[in-house]
Amino acid sequence: FPSHDSDLRWLAMGCTALIAAYLSFGDVGRHRVIALRGVLVLIALLGVFQAMLMSWQTGLLSVARICFMVLLADLVSMTTPMQAMLRVMVVVLKPLRLFGVNTKRLALAVALMIRLISILFIQWQSQQCAWAARSPRKRSVRLLIPFITQALRHTDLTAEALMARASAIGESRAGASGHQSVSHER
Repeated sequence: FPSHDSDLRWLAMGCTALIAAYLSFGDVGRHRVIALRGVLVLIALLGVFQAMLMSWQTGLLSVARICFMVLLADLVSMTTPMQAMLRVMVVVLKPLRLFGVNTKRLALAVALMIRLISILFIQWQSQQCAWAARSPRKRSVRLLIPFITQALRHTDLTAEALMARASAIGESRAGASGHQSVSHER
């Protein structure tokens, strides 16, 4: 197994390359990187928790991994339309069909997860701006509860939209074949 030091070096190089990619977009990319600072508070809290449970090296490695994944997911989300992301994911996941995996559903789940990261950044930024407009004090940990509440609300709305779409597709298919559709209540 590679050491924590070599993993950290690779992750640091990867994060540096991703930040350089962001900065290549000019002001838009720079503002996105600046916006990520707010999420670093959450990631740092996770790292502290991990360090308390295991070791500081493990906590630091976890923080570096999460930062890399968040940067990469946001960059992909920023530069790639959802349909293109779905097409690529279906191709990448195609070998899983051998095991009976519905690759279209899995591709949708992965694409939604990647897109959700950008949405969470925007929500976090909104929370910070609202706090700055209401209070002269520095940002507070009290922002976490409304942020988590909004994030959960967003996931619920996304789930409802997916269920409504699946229901509408089912009804249109049933209508085309002459069968009556069954309504699903929550």
